[in-house]
Amino acid sequence: MVRSLALKELRELAGIAAIAGLAYVVILMHFTYWPILVTDSFVVANGRGYGAQEGVTFLQGLFNSYYLWIAALTAIACGFRQTLWEERQGTWQFLIHRPIERWKVHAVKLVVGLGVGMILSAIPIVLYGSWGAYLRQAPAPYEWSMSLDAWKTWWSMPCLYLGAFLSGFRPARWIGTRLFPLAATAMMATFCNGYPYWQLSLPIACAMCTGLIVCIYGVSCTRDDA
Repeated sequence: MVRSLALKELRELAGIAAIAGLAYVVILMHFTYWPILVTDSFVVANGRGYGAQEGVTFLQGLFNSYYLWIAALTAIACGFRQTLWEERQGTWQFLIHRPIERWKVHAVKLVVGLGVGMILSAIPIVLYGSWGAYLRQAPAPYEWSMSLDAWKTWWSMPCLYLGAFLSGFRPARWIGTRLFPLAATAMMATFCNGYPYWQLSLPIACAMCTGLIVCIYGVSCTRDDA
């Protein structure tokens, strides 16, 4: 039953994942090989190609900004897709009356949603960092620590996903308090993303995610889907 639920969630998130993946491919091409393909400014040195793009990987340019918007929209879309879709289709009652404990239904949703979002959003950072480290996109030194801002965005996105999940899951009025979890987590994710010291940013993000999961479990125990 758990496997069937996981496959169901993967199928339902496939469309969002495909769109996000395409967006990541576009920004990766834009900041790596695309300048080489569309311009004549291409120099081969020591067997490596340097394109026309200026700036040091992660530290200059708009990669982090584009990445932030794509990752944030993907996290919010996944959270609402897994909750509002079930509510609109009237399938919550079907799911919670399967021969499986109610909390496991929601746990499967969270594991799949978090897994899809975090794995998908980690790939562009690794690929772009590898480009800067090994292919030398710019004739400048590169250290993996330069990608720290992108990683701070990465570990802040689960807060947005869980906030969207809780907002879509809890029974409240839209013109009222229903969107409060998403608004609160958006502010905390912004803080974690912008705070300069990861030693505090990461624990705050983890604590926020833990609190949201506890809230989701509490709503799952009290929500009346009979």
